[in-house]
Amino acid sequence: MIKKTIIIFTFITLFPLLLIILFFGIEAESSNVSNSCTNSNYPELIEKQRKIVELKKEELSLELFTENLLLAQLWQESGAIKGVLESDPWQSSESLCGSIGCINDPAKSTDQAFKYHKTNIGIASDLGLRNQHDAVLQAYNFGSGYLFYLSKFNLEHSEVAAYNYSVKMTQKYPEYGRVCSLDTNGKACYGDFKYVSTIQQKMNETCEFSGVLTIVPLEEYIITQYFGKASNQLYQTGEHMGMDIAGVDGSPIRSPGDGKVIFAGYDPVGGYMVKIDHGDNIVSLLAHMKPSLQVKLGDLVTSGDVIGYQGSTGYSTGSHLHIEIREEENSVDPLNYLPQIKENASADFAQNGG
Repeated sequence: MIKKTIIIFTFITLFPLLLIILFFGIEAESSNVSNSCTNSNYPELIEKQRKIVELKKEELSLELFTENLLLAQLWQESGAIKGVLESDPWQSSESLCGSIGCINDPAKSTDQAFKYHKTNIGIASDLGLRNQHDAVLQAYNFGSGYLFYLSKFNLEHSEVAAYNYSVKMTQKYPEYGRVCSLDTNGKACYGDFKYVSTIQQKMNETCEFSGVLTIVPLEEYIITQYFGKASNQLYQTGEHMGMDIAGVDGSPIRSPGDGKVIFAGYDPVGGYMVKIDHGDNIVSLLAHMKPSLQVKLGDLVTSGDVIGYQGSTGYSTGSHLHIEIREEENSVDPLNYLPQIKENASADFAQNGG
């Protein structure tokens, strides 16, 4: 009887914990965008390092970062200057010996840089940090102490958090106050609190996309409204500028193609929505999602990345996804780019003749 009671108690105690672990595990996986792009146009001296980065990334199983992001970081650290690339291209001397100048070999610099990333990934994982991708990238500039700072105050990386950490460290080490190029107030002089956004910007500027769309944003759905003439009073203009499809409320919404997020937020009509520039003057707009958007302005997404969840926000009569495709800022029938929307639908409940 006692043994049975213990088993029941253990199950009751641990089962909710297992559900929490499972939920957050799934959520973490689904909210991870790849931050990659179809093609890139890095400076020639940086592009020559691609194979080295690819091999080192594979050797250390550094899956948190894409090759393009690491190349953008190398560009930031080296300035794409030949002399620097031939000595300490990753400026990794500081993480090895605490000061610049103790590494003068590119291979040793690369090895140290990737090992330092690997160490910080382990720390961030052990601490259970949110947004580990950006936190670890910023920690390359600030040092591992930044990760413990985020954990201590239950923060995730943001430019505000990085600025406040820089202020804290500047107060601790006043000698950094002599050089403060980023902060005109002279408070945040420790490291580069804009390190992550600068690298992301470098990567974004070099990315080229083909305008190709490959997948329907919902996996299981019915069609509730076609492009063209509207069948209800919701659209005052009488024109429906996209397609509506509906799956189960809360279903993951995926990017229809590779691209760059140019809007992620709330719109009074579209509710919580995301706009993605797919290159070649093609933009997709996905609207009425739940508030828990999985991307932010400037993120690079790959076809299939989860960007949000089906909801009914904004000017909406029920849970569904509104899809618009724009050519040169003009809305066109999404079936022109994703004919499989109709082919893959479970049912067609659309009422109009569009």
